[in-house]
Amino acid sequence: MKVRGVFVMIACLGMCLTAPAATILVLNLDRNDTDTAPDPNSSTNAIKAVLDSLGYTYDYLEVTLNDHATLAAYDYSCYELVFIGAGVTCLIQRNHRFDAAEGQRLVDYLEAGGQVYMDGGDVWYQDTVAWGAFDFRASFHYTRIEDGSAADLYGIHGINNYHPVLNFNGKEFLYGADNCFMDKLSNVAGVSQNLWENWTSDATPVKKKNAVSFDGPYAGVTPYYRTIACGFEFCGIQDGTGDITRLEIMTAYLSFFDVEATNNYGELDGAAPRGSAADVALMADYLAGNISVFPAVGGRADTDHDFAENVEDLVVMINFLNTNIGCMPFVH
Repeated sequence: MKVRGVFVMIACLGMCLTAPAATILVLNLDRNDTDTAPDPNSSTNAIKAVLDSLGYTYDYLEVTLNDHATLAAYDYSCYELVFIGAGVTCLIQRNHRFDAAEGQRLVDYLEAGGQVYMDGGDVWYQDTVAWGAFDFRASFHYTRIEDGSAADLYGIHGINNYHPVLNFNGKEFLYGADNCFMDKLSNVAGVSQNLWENWTSDATPVKKKNAVSFDGPYAGVTPYYRTIACGFEFCGIQDGTGDITRLEIMTAYLSFFDVEATNNYGELDGAAPRGSAADVALMADYLAGNISVFPAVGGRADTDHDFAENVEDLVVMINFLNTNIGCMPFVH
């Protein structure tokens, strides 16, 4: 819930008072069939590897199939981006199904200004239709197409050219990960955008959409947050001599979500520590119209990551300075 006054103190209950190690969370829900360990082919393995190569730090969390308490109470508020490998239920792997409390917790984070990338073969269609799991359509802004058919992901084709960062239009790569009745999904007209489609074979391709991006400002929809809903797993992207690689895709995703490797939120005067009294004074001057730019290069005044610089950012900075909260950005 957004705060509305400079003197409002953020309540301690349910808030992130101890800063996490990073502003990115990598959440692995992809399990083996016995639920004794993660699926070795989890997307989160590939996501972590690329984040490492790009110099990003992140927190990592695994949740078992039948643990529905952890995510129902999880505090996402100190993360500006959450990567989720939801997994696939097929042969020797299974995916965690979101119940109502877990799903709503994630939606609340989004509607407070959070950002989520989630991929998986069942979370978008099969889990909701067949098993009554949480339905993310209203928050990720997609429409269900079908459950898909067996082993129908031969390759992936980019079909998005609306966004300068996510312009994968015409780019193609082969797919080589879990491939078993993978969900198909499409955009909501005028609200979200199709990002990728799959084709079933090289000789006689049948193409079906399977990934959607949502970007509030482009769609004119509030609240302002960003999501990518993907019906195939990031680990399935096959690097090679083709047009696109995991590194290129992840770099584009991170740019779309406006996440940098270094956390500069609250750094306005160009001198450590960030979120100091001097930074707070500069933010107050900025809001009063006394200054139009900050001394720091690369500093970020949007301390609540709602893509605006306003009085709520000053509230976050004051509470951070007074140790009422332990992190910036702070997603209310």
